[in-house]
Formats: sequence, C-alpha cells, structure tokens
Amino acid sequence: MSLRPCPSCGNNVSKQAEFCPNCGHPFETKKGKSNGITFWGVVAAVVIAILIISYC
Repeated sequence: MSLRPCPSCGNNVSKQAEFCPNCGHPFETKKGKSNGITFWGVVAAVVIAILIISYC
C-alpha cells in the first residue's frame, strides 16, 4: 500500500484515500474522468445499435 503525506497535517495517508482520516482534508480522485468516458461510450453504443436495428 502506497502512502502520501497529507498537505494539510503531514499525516501519511493511503494514495487511495478520499480524505485524510486525521484532519479530514479532501484529496482529488481521478476516477471520475474515466467513468464519464465509459458512460458516454456505452450510451453512444446503445443509440447506434438501436439505430442500426431500426433501419434493418
């Protein structure tokens, strides 16, 4: 498990933590961006599939 220092209090915190358990300082998570792309990719694929099926 990798640790990083909290910029607010200096406590060592897991890199997967969303906030510091010592002081509550929030950390940025990078999961949101990839989930957004995946969501819209699925939506686009479903719409395209519906269009293809409706024209056949």
